[in-house]
Amino acid sequence: CPHSSEIWLADLVARTRDSGPGPWALHEMRQAADGAKFPVGVMVRAGDFLLRAGMTNAAAVAARHSVKYANSLLPAYVLGLRCALAMGDLNWALLCATQAARSALDPAPFEKAIVDIQMLKGSSEAELASALNKLRLRFPNDPQWSERLGALYFKQGDMRAVSGVFASFFEKDLADQIRLPGLIVAAEAARLDGRHQEAAKILAAACERFPDNVDVLNNFIYILAQDPKTIDRAQALLPRLLARSTQSSSTYDTAAVVHLRAGNPRRAAEFSRKALQLVRPEDDAADELHLNAAEIHLILGDYESARGELKLARQGGRRPLAIENRRRSLQSAVERKNKG
Repeated sequence: CPHSSEIWLADLVARTRDSGPGPWALHEMRQAADGAKFPVGVMVRAGDFLLRAGMTNAAAVAARHSVKYANSLLPAYVLGLRCALAMGDLNWALLCATQAARSALDPAPFEKAIVDIQMLKGSSEAELASALNKLRLRFPNDPQWSERLGALYFKQGDMRAVSGVFASFFEKDLADQIRLPGLIVAAEAARLDGRHQEAAKILAAACERFPDNVDVLNNFIYILAQDPKTIDRAQALLPRLLARSTQSSSTYDTAAVVHLRAGNPRRAAEFSRKALQLVRPEDDAADELHLNAAEIHLILGDYESARGELKLARQGGRRPLAIENRRRSLQSAVERKNKG
């Protein structure tokens, strides 16, 4: 009975036990695949055993054969996905995950895998956004998909889209389900979209949930400093931030903005200098930090330094529109002062 599948599978197990992993397994799988000796289900079982035994290349031969003739057999796509990930072949992994999602009664696990693979693969943002939005709509009560989609939109500079992603959680009073990074993104999007009260509300609630988190406190004080009605509260909270925070450009920049909005530009300049010493060009907040420094120099009458800071703030790109508009406004103000 030379082609008995059970005997063949048992022989694979015995040879692995006696000889261990080796070239023989790859040779055996190639022969089986080339001759189409066994049904797909048998090849899947063989590939699964070989993969678990550490013979990935041999398992991949079985997997590729199985996927080719799977005809919607889900285990074949699962084996292909596992082998592809083990080999770092993201294109094959994406193909297997997509086929699995189409064949499964519950495609959700594979749709989630598709998102993760696309992120690893560096797929286009449009493809990734489409996949994340599909999962967000399929699982409206699972915040991770809104968080990930919101982070993607934030990276693209689309603040209205970020807010739209999180809207249902805030409207239904379910904000406590959103994890901290998501809350920070939602608040920043609202702030950069000019909705300061909404941002302050999100951060106030975040401060209650995460009272020991310095980043939340820092962002809360920063947004409070933007409104003359809440600048006093920002000033009252600032000593707590400075006492709890290690030296960082964001903390010093927040202190600078608080003093600037409170009418003390010289004290603001002291903190701004500290922030500029620590900031790196690739930091997300670098542009806004340079704009804050430029505004401080402008108020103090140091137009040359203001112009220098504006040059350090990148132009164009996918920055939030509010940041670009502020840069242009400060640029115009500096030019008017120079002409005057």
